[in-house]
Amino acid sequence: MGRLSIKIKDVELVTVVQLEGYINSNAVISLTQTLHSLIKGEKKFFVLEVSRLHFLCNDAVIALQQLKNQIQNEGGNLSLACFRPEIQETELVDIQKAFSTFPDLHSAISNYKPQKKQPYNMKLPFSIEGSVGLGDAIKRMTSAVGIKPCGGC
Repeated sequence: MGRLSIKIKDVELVTVVQLEGYINSNAVISLTQTLHSLIKGEKKFFVLEVSRLHFLCNDAVIALQQLKNQIQNEGGNLSLACFRPEIQETELVDIQKAFSTFPDLHSAISNYKPQKKQPYNMKLPFSIEGSVGLGDAIKRMTSAVGIKPCGGC
């Protein structure tokens, strides 16, 4: 059987690990050592791009599940891009249920883009023109319900 080639690149917040060749029992050690070193380097979000992978042994599936659990426990995630079921040795584990899988690398990376938070708007029992700071809002609200502001803030 052939060898395993591992290439790593950062794309925005995501570390893309491109795997090419064969992951047999011997290659699992190299792969897990590489991923462990990335995790220790404060990386959190990983996509394994496997379009050029020709074989994935059962040991590799188990090791990847353990790594995924470790990454998730530290607030990150591990997903697969371009997975083809025919590369898996046997279907002891349904990879597509155990991992988030994406049809291509772009959609996998897009999954990790932070969502822009919408500002929180609240309705107040009095009218305000424009934006008002929290201190002014509290002063106006307490005045509206009959509490005299202390004037010290």
